[in-house]
Order: sequence, then structure tokens, then C-alpha cells
Amino acid sequence: MKNLSGILLLFLCTFSVISCDKEADFKDKVKVITIYVSGETSTYTPSGSKESIECMLVKEDGESEYSKLPMRSINAFSYEKGHEYVLKVEKTKPGNPSADAAPHYRLIEIIEDNTIDISPKMGNPHQ
Repeated sequence: MKNLSGILLLFLCTFSVISCDKEADFKDKVKVITIYVSGETSTYTPSGSKESIECMLVKEDGESEYSKLPMRSINAFSYEKGHEYVLKVEKTKPGNPSADAAPHYRLIEIIEDNTIDISPKMGNPHQ
């Protein structure tokens, strides 16, 4: 009888731990990160659309390549072309697998805002 009680108790403990882990999977994952925003933009075609739209080029701290992020994707941040930014943002990845898989960003602080020259470089045709 003692063995049966021990096995039952072990089963209940294991089930409780597994249940907690599954609930944790459904919680949003939030972390504060630094991202770099290019002074130049790119374009992308949203799913289900035939028209390209302008987007920001961003990379997280430690990444070497820029990725495309739709304009106005960072809450409380207004992008201005020709400015390179270093931002501290809160990145939230939805925990619910049926939710939109794209992370959400919220501006915490603009660490740097540097103006760059993005005008086309044209040589003098009379030289």
C-alpha cells in the first residue's frame, strides 16, 4: 500500500510540473533589448498584397544583418528617414501559438539619434 501511495504521489507531482510548464508556454515572453535602426529604408510586400510598402531596416544588438520591420511597428516611436537610431525597446513575443507570431515592440528610450546624408551622390557631368 505504501508503494501505491508513493507512485500516486509521484504521478501527481509530475503531472503538476508538466501542467505548469505548458501554462508557461502560453505566457508572453518580454525582454528589454537594444535595436539599431538604419537611416535608409527598404520595401516589402505584405502577405496577401500585390503592392510593396516602405519599411524600416533594424537589427538587434549582436546581429550583423538588418531585417525589415513595418513602419510604425514600434509603439511610441516615430521613424524619420535619414536618421540612424539606437533604441532601447521592450520586445514581446506572444506565447500563444495561435496568436500572431510576430513580436511587438514598445519604445523605452531613444539612446542615439544621428542624422545621416542619404541624398544620391551624383558626379558633375561637366568634368
